[in-house]
Amino acid sequence: MLWNAFEIHIARSQVVHGIVSAGSPLFRKGLRLAHEVTRTALFRGLELQSHLDAAPFPSTLKSLDDLYNNLLSPHARLFTRLRKELHARHQAVRKAHN
Repeated sequence: MLWNAFEIHIARSQVVHGIVSAGSPLFRKGLRLAHEVTRTALFRGLELQSHLDAAPFPSTLKSLDDLYNNLLSPHARLFTRLRKELHARHQAVRKAHN
């Protein structure tokens, strides 16, 4: 999903900066991808909220933060590596368009 978000960002940036038109097949592909990512994010958010609402106490921002951190912590090294890769890709795209 991270790379999909990156592809969506690139497609948006290309239209905003006039590299491609909003009607181009490349942008349409990004639009379809944005639809899929948004739909997935919304449903996953509903899953998390459902999980939080199953608790015997009302959910709070703190309980959401705790749940998120518990889910993320086993993958901390992976996310660190992905952030570095994302930064490198972003730099490469920026360099290619300048």
